Amino acid sequence: FIDLYSRQLLDVPDFLLFEPADKNKIDANGLLTNALKDFQHASSGRKSGEFNEYFELASALKLFKPGQDYSQCLEKLVAGYEQYGDEEFLLWQVKVLFSAPGAGRDENLEKTPTELLTEYLEICPQSAEANFLMGVLKTGFSPKMLNPDSFTENNYIRKSIDINPYFDYGYLYAGTLMMLRNDPKDALELLDKGIKYNPENA
Repeated sequence: FIDLYSRQLLDVPDFLLFEPADKNKIDANGLLTNALKDFQHASSGRKSGEFNEYFELASALKLFKPGQDYSQCLEKLVAGYEQYGDEEFLLWQVKVLFSAPGAGRDENLEKTPTELLTEYLEICPQSAEANFLMGVLKTGFSPKMLNPDSFTENNYIRKSIDINPYFDYGYLYAGTLMMLRNDPKDALELLDKGIKYNPENA
C-alpha cells in the first residue's frame, strides 16, 4: 500500500502535463488507511522492528494533506529517522517536500530536498527513485522552469534508467527534456518506453 501511495503522490505524468494531482493524492490517502488497517490486524507476536518502522512511516504519511500544512508529517518523519535510522524516512521527507507547494524553498527547513537526497544517496547510491528525484531537482524542480540544457549537465535521470531499465518515470522525464531540446527522435523513443513499461502513462 505504501509503494502504491508513493506512485500516486509523485504522479509524474500529471507533473509533466502541468495538471494538479491533488485529487489523486487525496484518493491515494485511502491506501494509507488500508495499510494501517493491515497493521492493526497483525498479532503482537508478528510485530517485528521492521513492522514498527513501517507503522510509524504510514502514520506519519497519514498526516500529510495536499495543499495544507505539512510540518506535522515532516516532524514525524524526522523523528522516525532519528529513532530507527532507516533511510526510507529520509526519502519520504523528500517526497513530501516535492508534493507540498513551495516546501522545497521553505527557509525554515532543517535540510533542503537536495541535502536530504545527497544524504540518502550516500547510503543507497543505486536507488533509481532517489537518482530520479535528484535529477528532477537538478533540471529545475518545476516543469515550468525546466532547463533542457541542464539534462547534459547531470546524469541522474539517465542513471535512474541504467539502475532500473523498467523505471517508467525516468523515461517519461528524459523524453520530455528531449522534446524541449527539439530532439523528437530520442524523445519519442524514451516516451515510448515509459508507456511500454507502464501503459497507464498513456
